Parts: sequence; structure tokens; C-alpha cells
Amino acid sequence: MIIHHSLKILEQLSEIESLIKKIEKYIEQNEIEVDRDKILEAIMASRKIKRN
Repeated sequence: MIIHHSLKILEQLSEIESLIKKIEKYIEQNEIEVDRDKILEAIMASRKIKRN
């Protein structure tokens, strides 16, 4: 059971990693100025709000 759930989590993480790579490639190709630290801070802040 644990292995099954671990494989699901790994699969989801792989999908997320793939999407991040696509977004980064798009940003670089279109020379979009992005502050990655601020984006990560915003994501983390939104997750903290959802958890509480």
C-alpha cells in the first residue's frame, strides 16, 4: 500500500517538474523578466493560507 502511494506521489512530482521546465523554457524563449524568489514566496504564502 505504501509503495503504491509512493509511486503516485513520484508520478505527480515528475509531472510538476515537467511543467516547471516547460514554463522556464517559455520564459527564457520570450525573454520575460521574472523574479523567481518572489514567485516562490507567493506560492508558499498561498499554501500556508490554504492549510490553515
